[in-house]
Amino acid sequence: MMKVEGLIFQKTPYKDQDMIIHLLTRKGQKSSLYVYGGQGGGKSKKGSFLELGHMLSFVLQKSAGRKNAEGESSMSVARVDQLQWAPKHIRNDYRAFMISQFYLELVQKLALSEEEGDDFSDHEGIFNVLSNSLFYLDDAVKEQKIDYMTHLLLFFTKIINHLGIAPNTSECQFCQEQFKEDDLCLLDIGNGGFSCIDCTSKMDEYLTGNRQLTEEYQAGRRFKQAFRKFSSESYKNYQELSETEVGLVRVSFRYINYQFGFSDKDYRTWKLLFE
Repeated sequence: MMKVEGLIFQKTPYKDQDMIIHLLTRKGQKSSLYVYGGQGGGKSKKGSFLELGHMLSFVLQKSAGRKNAEGESSMSVARVDQLQWAPKHIRNDYRAFMISQFYLELVQKLALSEEEGDDFSDHEGIFNVLSNSLFYLDDAVKEQKIDYMTHLLLFFTKIINHLGIAPNTSECQFCQEQFKEDDLCLLDIGNGGFSCIDCTSKMDEYLTGNRQLTEEYQAGRRFKQAFRKFSSESYKNYQELSETEVGLVRVSFRYINYQFGFSDKDYRTWKLLFE
């Protein structure tokens, strides 16, 4: 008897009572399951555990009829084995709920399917990031001590590090000069790093006489400092992090999108976070 555990990030009702679900497994891969009676109801009027963001274990029974491009079955029939975890408080806070849906949507775009992955790739980190993000977001709503931007930046920082696309915050990407904590710098998203004043200052432009340029350098420094801090901080210590400005969150989002060729228009949930 084979089992699979994962977090549900998408579901589709099928026929009268069945459900097709898509989940992120503990291996960090996307998997699709056909669950008979997954919508609940019926004569017993039982409820359904198949909600977005819930973590469940399933018993795999057989392959469904759908085939992939190679002619192999791409979906297994499964029954619910056990509810492992479900958020208890997120739905009580509209903005936190929308953040949780954004987490699921982004991970759906980034994670590989079982067919795309292999046994030698490390994908488990993406599952750990998502599960920690949901767990501590739920905890923050429970404690009524929640800074939404801090949770978003923590999520972005952890996912960027796991994916191996983190910018080098230690040195200038051009001259390799080591950065001090308070050094001004510019974030160069296109090259995936930071550059120092000496390498990026424009001829005849001086910080003392250019307010916009000064603000760009200061913003680069704030992002460098925040990225360092959030990268080293454990998720469970989220309450110890200071409140985060929305600009740092937007820069992180733009950074991820650039690396993978996404646009903010590709998301259903992103714009709803700031309404």
